[in-house]
Amino acid sequence: MIRLKKTKAVLAAAMLFSATTGLVGCSSEDEVRGPIADYLKNNYGIQDFTILSDEYNWFETGDHQTHLLIQKPYPAYVYLVLGRDKDRRIQGDDVYAELFTSAFAEQHPRVFAKSEELVKKYKLFEKSPFSKSTPNVIQGDPYYFVDTKLKEAQETQLVEQFKKTHEIKTDALLPTLEQGDPVQGVVDFTYYFNTYHYTGEVPKADSLVQDFAESRVLPEGTFSVNIKSAAINENGGSSIGIDQNYSSVLFRVNGQGDVQVLKTVHGEDEYLKASSSKVK
Repeated sequence: MIRLKKTKAVLAAAMLFSATTGLVGCSSEDEVRGPIADYLKNNYGIQDFTILSDEYNWFETGDHQTHLLIQKPYPAYVYLVLGRDKDRRIQGDDVYAELFTSAFAEQHPRVFAKSEELVKKYKLFEKSPFSKSTPNVIQGDPYYFVDTKLKEAQETQLVEQFKKTHEIKTDALLPTLEQGDPVQGVVDFTYYFNTYHYTGEVPKADSLVQDFAESRVLPEGTFSVNIKSAAINENGGSSIGIDQNYSSVLFRVNGQGDVQVLKTVHGEDEYLKASSSKVK
């Protein structure tokens, strides 16, 4: 149903993106695929993936900036940079975190149905506002507004477990996971509101959290909701980030679905202060 529709959307977007972009530069796909395949297999036990695009930055850094779709066990977009050094060092997205986000989406369709409802209610961006200003951002990712942030020590253990089971049971894991960021929950929802030529009041994260609380669709765990400004004009020009309209709420949901607010931030100054504090 919703899960199936979202999965199909990811795969359809991947096929379209792959067909219209391809590899850029003088390198072959095998040159890129080999090191990435080894990296994913050795570190995560992943073998099923598709390279969507690769940009070979031969003039400046000599690295490969690669977008790919991990197909199994959970469809997830990942951005990796393959270095030019002899060891072909790979950096980029947190692969396990991206898989966790996808698993969370598949296992909690009611959460995403509610999210879609809130996007319409508060007139938030349905697609990533970065897709126009940054062409290499995947536009078809239905989970662009969801992120997972884990403590490094916990993630190391989870990755080893995942390599053995190829499963991420988010309901069992979320209550045990600690936030790895002073402002962001383990699962974070970041929405964007277009403030271009807008003089009214920007929606507050507090309102969305209240709606989530009343719906009782969130499982037990630590979450956060952010609303950021995205002033995007008709020509594609944009200014996206944290300003005086920014708001965020860090909160915890217990086993009965009750919400406890842990931290509320309004505006850039409060964000800078909160983000520089230590995670308790």
